[in-house]
Amino acid sequence: MPTNEKTSNEGPAVQLRRVMAHYPDQFNCVAWSPDGRSLASASDDNTVRIWDAGSGKLLRSLEGHTHSVNSVAWSPDGRSLASASDDNTVRIWDAGSGKLLRSLEGHT
Repeated sequence: MPTNEKTSNEGPAVQLRRVMAHYPDQFNCVAWSPDGRSLASASDDNTVRIWDAGSGKLLRSLEGHTHSVNSVAWSPDGRSLASASDDNTVRIWDAGSGKLLRSLEGHT
C-alpha cells in the first residue's frame, strides 16, 4: 500500500489524487463527463470550468453567465454541457470548443 493512503475501520482507504479550484470562489457543483476523462465544475465566479480528471489541468473556462453558476450536466454523448445560473438562464455549451451554443431564458 502506498504510504500516503490512510486506512480506517469504516472501509477501504481513500487517496487524494488531485485538487482543482475556482480560487478564490467556491464551486457549487461538479459533474463527470460520460467517458470519465473530464470534470465540469460550476462556480460562484460565474464560470464553468472543464478539467482533465487525470492530470487536474484546466482545459477551458466557459464564460458568459452574469451570476453564480449552480449546476452543470453533460449530454449523454459528452459533446455538450448545460449550465444553470442565478442569472436565470440555462446555457448549452460545446464541450470541445467552449463555444456557447444556446442560451435558454425564462426562469424568474
